[in-house]
Amino acid sequence: MPPPLSTAAERAAAVDAHIKALLSIARVLVPPSTSTRSRGATPAADEPEYNYSTLSTHVQALYEMMEDNSRSTPLISRRKYAKTGKFDRYRLRVLQDFVLGVGGAGLGKSDQEKLFNFFEIWDRVKKGMPKDSGHWHTIKDTFATPTAFANAVRDDVEDAVLEEGWKKVTLVEGDVKYEGFFRSAMEVVLTQIENAKKVQLWSGPDGPAPPSDRRDSPLDGDAFKLCEEEVMRVNGDNSCVLGLHLFSDLSQISWSGGTLRGSVDDGWVAACGVGG
Repeated sequence: MPPPLSTAAERAAAVDAHIKALLSIARVLVPPSTSTRSRGATPAADEPEYNYSTLSTHVQALYEMMEDNSRSTPLISRRKYAKTGKFDRYRLRVLQDFVLGVGGAGLGKSDQEKLFNFFEIWDRVKKGMPKDSGHWHTIKDTFATPTAFANAVRDDVEDAVLEEGWKKVTLVEGDVKYEGFFRSAMEVVLTQIENAKKVQLWSGPDGPAPPSDRRDSPLDGDAFKLCEEEVMRVNGDNSCVLGLHLFSDLSQISWSGGTLRGSVDDGWVAACGVGG
C-alpha cells in the first residue's frame, strides 16, 4: 500500500495521474484522414483529436478482442436420445424440485435410483411386494404433521442404538478430554457367530495355519497365528482366538490395557486386538 500523501501538491499530482490513466483507456486517437480537418476545420496544428467512450465500453471491446466468447463451448453435452419435459404434471414437478434441491446439492444418480425403487413400493407397483393392513394408507394416516414424522424416525433410531448397547464415555489423556463411543465387543462377536452361515474359528481349517507370506489383512500375520498356537497349547484343542481389528476414529482408544475373555461352546476364547 502506497504511503499517504501529505501535501496538496502531491494529492493534485496523484489525481492528475489517475485521470490520465483513465483517459488512456477511454479515448481513441482519430486518424487525420477522418478528423474534422478533412471537412475544412482549422484546429491548432499540434492538437490531436480523440473519440471518447465509457470505461465499460472499452472493457467490453477489450474482451471481445480476446475472443473468449467465440472460443467457448456449451458447459455440457446433451444425452443421446434425450427426452425432456417428462415432469409435466404438478406432482412430478414437485418430485423433480425435491430431487434437484434436497440437501442443497440434490440427489446423485445412485440416490435417484434408490428413490425410484422406493416409489415403486410406495405406489404399490413393485412386483412381489407384500400386502398388509397399511397397503392402501397414505402417509397422513400415520403421521399428521412433519414434526410427527421426524419424531417417529428419531424414536426408532434411538431405540435401535439403545437396543444394540451403544455407550459413550469421556476419555482423559493428560489434560485433554475425548468423547468415545463403544459397544461390547464380545456381544458383537457372539451375535456375528450366531447369525453367520459359516463359522471358521481358526486361521486354518481345523487349527492355526502355518506361517506364510500372505498379508491380505492384519490377521494374516505370523504373530496372530503364533498367538493361536499358544492359546491352544495352554487351553487345549477346544479353544480359539477371536481376532479383532480395532479402528479409532476421532477418539483415542483407552490405554487401560483391558483384555477380553469369554466362552464359546464350552471352549475358551481369547481376544487378540490389532490397532488401526
